[in-house]
Order: sequence, then C-alpha cells, then structure tokens
Amino acid sequence: MKNKAIFLDRDGIINKEVENLYKKEEIVLIEGIPEILKILKENKFKLIVVSNQPVIARGIATEEEIQEINREINVKIKEKTGIEIDKFIFCPHHPNANVEKYKINCECRKPSPGMLNEAAKEFNINLKESWMIGDRTSDIIAGKNAGCKTILIEKEYSYKKIEGKNYDSEILADYILKDQNKLVEIILKEKKISKAIILSAGLGTRMGDVTKRIPKVMLELKGKPLLLHNIEKLKEYGVKEFYLNLHYLPETIINYFGDGSKFGVKISYNLEPELLGTSGALNAFKECLNEDFFVIYGDVIGKINFENWVKFHKEKNADVTLIIHPSNHPEDSDIVEIQESNSKIINLIKKPGNKNFGILGNAAWYIVSPKIFEFIPKGNSDFIKDVFPEMLKAGLNLYGYNTLEFLSDVGTPERFKKAEEKFKT
Repeated sequence: MKNKAIFLDRDGIINKEVENLYKKEEIVLIEGIPEILKILKENKFKLIVVSNQPVIARGIATEEEIQEINREINVKIKEKTGIEIDKFIFCPHHPNANVEKYKINCECRKPSPGMLNEAAKEFNINLKESWMIGDRTSDIIAGKNAGCKTILIEKEYSYKKIEGKNYDSEILADYILKDQNKLVEIILKEKKISKAIILSAGLGTRMGDVTKRIPKVMLELKGKPLLLHNIEKLKEYGVKEFYLNLHYLPETIINYFGDGSKFGVKISYNLEPELLGTSGALNAFKECLNEDFFVIYGDVIGKINFENWVKFHKEKNADVTLIIHPSNHPEDSDIVEIQESNSKIINLIKKPGNKNFGILGNAAWYIVSPKIFEFIPKGNSDFIKDVFPEMLKAGLNLYGYNTLEFLSDVGTPERFKKAEEKFKT
C-alpha cells in the first residue's frame, strides 16, 4: 500500500521567517502548527519538510548547522504534541553559490520536484494523494511538478520572480490561504474514504439452484464475480482496505481473493457461524474502522460516481449517507422519507414497504461514520429496522443521496438478467 504525505516548506510555514536562519536559538514555531501537524499525522499522512537552504551555498551556514536546526524543530514539536516530522530534506545548492562545491544547477532545488521525488521513493508515497504546502511560487510549482495538490500560504513575498520569470498568473495553487488555520479543514475534506465493508454472507436463496454450489457474491457478471466488480470500483475511487463477512461457502471467496494482494488491496475476513444481519456484521471490524467507511451490500451492483457521493456526504456533515433512488417496486423495498429541502432523512420503512410513504427506495450502499457503533447491539441486527431509527431518535444526521445512476439489487434471476443487459453497454 502506498503512503500519502504532507510536504511542507520550512521557514514561514513551520517556523517564523528569519533572514539567513542558521542558529537554533532563533527558531520560533508558528503558533498552532504543531497541533495541525499532529492531526495530519493521526490521519495517516507522512510529514516531510522540503526546503531550499541557500545559506549553505552562500557560506553562511554548514549542512551540519542546518541539520541541527531541523533536529531542534522536531524537539520543539515533540514537546508540544508528542509527534515528530518524519524527515527533513534540504537542498544546499544554488547556481550563484559562493561555495564552489554547491554551485550547480541541481534537480533538488525548488521549483524542481527532486526533493519530493526522493521522499516518494523512500517512503513509498502516492504523490497524487499528497499535498505541498508553501509560501512561495517555487513551492507550488515544485508540488505541481511532482503531481501533488498544493496550498499557498500567501505572504508579501509569495510571488517573487524565479530566475527573472514572473509566475504570478501561472501559479495555479489548488488553494490560497492567508494563514494556516484552515489547512486541516481543506486537506481532510478532500481526504478519500479508504475502507469498505462488503456484506458477503448471504445465502442467495432467491437465486434458486444457481447458488447451491457458489455464494451469491461470486456469481459472474460479464466474466467477473459480483464481488470483484465492487472491489474494483471501490479501488478505482481510492479504497485500499476491505472487510468481508462470510457465512455460506466461505472457502470459495477466501480461495479466490486471499489477502487481496494480487488485486492490489488488503482484505480481512470474519466468519459468521450464525448470520449476524446487515448491521450486526460490522461489530467484528469495529477496531479497524475509526473513520468514515463504505458499507456495500454484496448483491448490489452499480455505476456510481463515488466522488460526487462522498462530496455530498461531507458537505452535509452527515453521520450516515444512504444512496436512495426511485423504486419501481416500493412495496418490496425499504422506503426512505426525506425533507425535500435538504435531503435529510426523517423516516425509514422496513420492507415490505408501502406506497403511502413514497417511492424513494434504499439502494443498500452507505457511507457511515464510526458513531454507528454506539447504536449496533450485540448479535443479529438490521440497519433499517434496528440501527438507523435509533440514530434518528438520537438526533444524528442521516441523509439520502438521491441519484438516477444505475444501482441495482441483483439477488433474483430477473434482476440479475437486467444487470447483465446494463453492463453490456
């Protein structure tokens, strides 16, 4: 699994700007930065400082003195928060250096992305999922050149020319901020959901004889098991860790998928000797799910834009977001009632439903906050019957993401055939 990183310029971002800083006694951390770094590290980001240090090329400081300053910064951060920056990388070169050995046009000096690429190799970093934060044009260009998302902390010197070229109109930072206060909000808002539970324990009795020798989620659609279709779609969005509950013919699934490594993901299993129900299945994975995650019913297949769904979930600050859609069989569906003005859920009706409550059906794909574990009892339980109603009573925010995108239960021969037709296009 690749890591994600926050790349940071040093002076002006972590510590206050001091002209020609080369004494550790002059280090003053910017207020609030240690706490921000702690939150980012807790969210599984590597913290890597990448800085140009022309004071070395000018002969004002030595490499050892810069390393001592970096160590002291880490000491100060650790004293405040208990965490440390994972690595400091600096470029000592400059094309107009006073010290001859540093007088080179190198690949590491920003705006070149050399330092970021070096860290990416050492820490196995996915640069597209990483961020560059700086206060100068050269920082942003370096981040862009490496393929990172970028944040400019705007200062009076931010738009300084580079080698005589003015990059003001070309900087195109993804975000421009006046200070660091909104860094966490921006970065975590864009953070992808990386974990998913796929409910895979069902008996598949509605499919008749076809599931006597194979689990329902292993039925092939367009030459692939249903389960593989869903894993690939989620992986394409950014999910890296999958959790499967198993009951019926579990060895068929385990033998096919193993630990997930041959599919580029990590898969963990829980065997249910007795079925635990849709929500009861989550309890086995409670310790692993400390951030928002997907819950996917294994016999539901679709073509969903995950980016839009997740964006809706985050913008609503939802505790749970259910995909809902108009149902052509509401009497056989879990029905969801929402406030038309904001899509907030006000009621759920367990199937068999009733047309008197509308036709918006539960599509059985959810984004869920870890808060849900406070409402899942031990043993067998059901989302619609037992869990979501209690969350509503407690005042939590449940929303319905109403979409006309294709998403269908394929748990009957008729619906499976319709899905086969849909996937031909």
